[in-house]
Amino acid sequence: KGHLFLIHGGMDNNVPPYNTYLVADALIKANKEFDMLIIPNAGHAAHLEAPASFAAVVGEFLERSGIQDLTPVLRTDPLLKGEGR
Repeated sequence: KGHLFLIHGGMDNNVPPYNTYLVADALIKANKEFDMLIIPNAGHAAHLEAPASFAAVVGEFLERSGIQDLTPVLRTDPLLKGEGR
């Protein structure tokens, strides 16, 4: 239920991009729709390392998906609430 967008830094040494490929493969096998982007020169913190690219693609995704209210996400995501990892 909902929309799924997988974003991964292509140079991520913490969580190798291969892990995202495995998730994508499982989603394809389960006939689930999703969007995916590998940001080539970004590592684990793609949103900090390539902020303009990240913001542009996330904005496009949200617009395409018709998502306008991020309040539920902001309320539940520990990183967005400033709790860190």
